[in-house]
Amino acid sequence: SHKHPLHYHDYTELLFGLTGVASVLIGAEVFPLAPGDMIIIHNGVPHNVITPGGDECTYTVVKFLPQILFAGEQSYSEYAYAFLLLENTPGRRILFPAETLRDTDIAERFHRLEEEFRGQAFGYELALRAEVTAIVLLILRRWQAEDPSRFAALDLGRQKEILRRAIACIKENYATLTESEVADAAGVTPAYLSRVFRRGIHTTFSDFLGRVRLGEAERLLLTTDDSVTEIAEAVGFSTAAYFISLFRKAHGETPSRYRKRHREGAE
Repeated sequence: SHKHPLHYHDYTELLFGLTGVASVLIGAEVFPLAPGDMIIIHNGVPHNVITPGGDECTYTVVKFLPQILFAGEQSYSEYAYAFLLLENTPGRRILFPAETLRDTDIAERFHRLEEEFRGQAFGYELALRAEVTAIVLLILRRWQAEDPSRFAALDLGRQKEILRRAIACIKENYATLTESEVADAAGVTPAYLSRVFRRGIHTTFSDFLGRVRLGEAERLLLTTDDSVTEIAEAVGFSTAAYFISLFRKAHGETPSRYRKRHREGAE
């Protein structure tokens, strides 16, 4: 047999079984991965895969960052869905056996993902995003059906409007604002705003602000010739070193390498 080393990622991973049966260690539990089975592995969770020797076992691997599944201006609901995927909630389903997916088109979607990634025809990035989003929607709906009370927290009433105002303020002034300024814009205290962020999109204010700044930094890396230091300052990071550290944690590579790789791929 072949055993991959125990490791973890800063992104979410999907496994889809094709042939043979692998054993997937996730945290302290072992899950079988047979043909047609799907497994979701959350970011930051140690895991490895044990496969039989030879070519007896194959599976598709899809890696993605939930928070950037939705392009452009994200609504409160889209952020909430993304952060649900970032949660590693005890008891939530990780393995989706083949028999529970037979009434879906999941197998076809994984096949199209592989075809689009290999072919890289014009617009393939949009196709990849669409297929992953459809798979994620199925996972979220299965989770919601199994635990309706947990997902009822997404209906926040007045707090939803507070989040909408706060997110709009952050998107417009992400480089310079503070939590107190955002709380003022939303009409609440900083402590109350912090609770709303945790309940509504399951993250802290500072983590959310950091993600928005990283997203803008990614755009500037690909659309300008500004230096890494200039971009770090433009989006609101205190130092270039801190920006590089956060970027490497999120993407697994430095901002300079990210820019070079994407520009080489576009040529």
